[in-house]
Amino acid sequence: MSSLKRGMTLIEVLVVVVIIAVLIGLLLPGVQSARELARISTCGNNQRQLGVALHNYVTRFEKPPRWDVFMKDMGAFLDGSLDVYSCPTAQLDKSSTKAAQSYGANMCVERFTKDSSKVVLADALEPELRWTNSERSAWVAAMPPRHFGEVNVLFFDGSVQRMNPTALDPYDPVVGAEITNRLWKPELGCRGDLHPDCARGGLIAEYWSDTAWARPKGGPPDIVRVDKSLSSPFGSADGYSTSGPYPFPDKRYYEDRNGNGWPDCAFQGRWRGFVYAPCSGNYVMHVMHDDNCWVDIAGKQVFYRYCCGWATGQPFVLSPGWHPIEVRFDNDRWSHDYLVIEWTSDCGVSRQALDMSNLRCP
Repeated sequence: MSSLKRGMTLIEVLVVVVIIAVLIGLLLPGVQSARELARISTCGNNQRQLGVALHNYVTRFEKPPRWDVFMKDMGAFLDGSLDVYSCPTAQLDKSSTKAAQSYGANMCVERFTKDSSKVVLADALEPELRWTNSERSAWVAAMPPRHFGEVNVLFFDGSVQRMNPTALDPYDPVVGAEITNRLWKPELGCRGDLHPDCARGGLIAEYWSDTAWARPKGGPPDIVRVDKSLSSPFGSADGYSTSGPYPFPDKRYYEDRNGNGWPDCAFQGRWRGFVYAPCSGNYVMHVMHDDNCWVDIAGKQVFYRYCCGWATGQPFVLSPGWHPIEVRFDNDRWSHDYLVIEWTSDCGVSRQALDMSNLRCP
């Protein structure tokens, strides 16, 4: 007696197909998410490699590259591999050339010094991230939230984070200024902030004449310019004549002829910016001045004296790199006005003037 084998009915086949389709539908988002997580990881690793290349560049040249160099000419610091400029998620979108653009660099990355918490690179549709002098609509359009609504961001310290684009928006009408200063603007400032004479080095110099003596540093200075050196930045002058780049061209007098309570030859000067220490060691300031002079470096007062001639300050320690400097000078009573600032270090810096080779504008 033979037995009959029962086959699947059409309804049963359809049920199996439906179950399989449902399972695929349930599993597919998970698979896609897993693939995107892998792409996010690859993108982050790309940015980390670019961060390493950036710091290798800084080590060689003692300054970062311009944004355009950073975005295309770092092959020598990447073992020749330029694949790290490509975010795999961006490359999935072939709708346009711009859609496949992977990263954008901070427009002023070349001004970075110790800006460890500032953004140097991020997921973007534009190679230059213009965080000032642009439009908010252009900024938003350039920052695609391609990784689950977020973007990968490389910071100057080499770390990579995923962030919501709104947290990076320098044009936000409420918190944009705070975001700009905290995440984008270098401590040294940017091209648009610089005095036009700052390109070759020097310090921003501000001068207050005796007519402003009641409000020194409390109001706008009479003269703002760039001084290329702290070795006789304003030349010298007595009460009846001037020489060098003296800021006040009129004849100046011992007497209080304008009736403000101070000799007409009195004035104040302030110089601000950054000074470069080439090595780690104990530095000493050597200052010739008349009358009062203060020197602050890296937020610490390293020299002060009232009057006159040469004096040597106490040693202070600096690490290699750029440090904030502020020099204040006031000539309060006598005719002769002079200032010369030099330094030495036990790490191999022979006595030298501070000039445009080691000074930068703020």
